[in-house]
Amino acid sequence: MVSNNKRKIILINKNFQIKLIFKFIAVNILILLIFGIFMYLFTDSEIDKNLFTAHVTYKNMKQMILPIIVTLSTINIVVSSIIIYIFVLYASHRIAGPMYRFNAILDAISAKNLTGPTRLREGDQFIELSDSMHRLVTGLADDIKSIRSELDRAGEDAESLKKSMEKINEVVGKYSI
Repeated sequence: MVSNNKRKIILINKNFQIKLIFKFIAVNILILLIFGIFMYLFTDSEIDKNLFTAHVTYKNMKQMILPIIVTLSTINIVVSSIIIYIFVLYASHRIAGPMYRFNAILDAISAKNLTGPTRLREGDQFIELSDSMHRLVTGLADDIKSIRSELDRAGEDAESLKKSMEKINEVVGKYSI
């Protein structure tokens, strides 16, 4: 059976995803600035070594190379930032989606609703956490069903009331509160 649960909204947890994107872009800019500085220093030293053979004055060569380095570095920063933005946006979507889903599941549990789905989509991150959440909700739902069943039986007669109360205490005794 094929799931039609396609990812249509990419920015699910906007704050988290945008911060992550800008952190990656900041690291990229820092690396590229360091690259530009080293490239400039390297070409500057090469010009010093070959100044007399190039028949070009040092000042003119330096003035000629600096705009080229700045332009290439700027283009490199813009292009790599766009690529990183797109990559991190899609990569973080596989994290932000499950975070949003877990928040919705926990809100439902807080509202005493144990009927909602607790599974994630195929390919999302945190599948193990989703499985644990599913076991938690299923276990709680089973225990509550057991308590309800015992309460229904408790009204039949005094002997069944005693047995039902023992079973209810057994179920409730599993929890630390």
